Amino acid sequence: MEILFSLKTHIFKVFIIRRVDDIQDSSELRRGVPSSYTIYGAPPSMNASAYVMTDVTHRVHNVFRDANVLLTFVKYVKFIHMSQGMDLYYRDIQCNKDDLKEANIPTEEEYNKILVYKTAGQLMMMATLLGAKSKTGIDVVPLAQIIGHHFQIRDDYLNIMSKQYEEKKGFCDDLVEGKFSLPVIFALHLPY
Repeated sequence: MEILFSLKTHIFKVFIIRRVDDIQDSSELRRGVPSSYTIYGAPPSMNASAYVMTDVTHRVHNVFRDANVLLTFVKYVKFIHMSQGMDLYYRDIQCNKDDLKEANIPTEEEYNKILVYKTAGQLMMMATLLGAKSKTGIDVVPLAQIIGHHFQIRDDYLNIMSKQYEEKKGFCDDLVEGKFSLPVIFALHLPY
């Protein structure tokens, strides 16, 4: 079990501490801590993230020695990167700020797809790794997906409404970054 906690720590180093999306979104804070690129610069932060991800993949292989677990891990890593690409696509291409049309704004269904790949995907990845070492045979991946949905929707809401959250990330950080969070999607689809 200690090995799994070590893997979790390394995975979260990639996905939280050295997030490449902080660079792509120009986020200066990550959960109240300065984003790594603001301290070390973008190139070293991106390189460190790639190195740690490669190291974690190697560790997953060494710990589990199971090709199916490794393939599932890689699948979730790909999902996380795909979801970031989807976020960037909606923000930078589909919904050009100079010509924002309702038809181009992501739908709730599209938001949920990004969510499954991104936030829920991280938890589903960890649930898969835990399940691979479990003797109970209980699949907790669907529960991890629900928890991931809850976390992201709550995070979207707090990003707009919480003073405490503002202190950790900045004022309405998602709006400033041009992200299509669920409250923003709902608001943009309202009839005027």
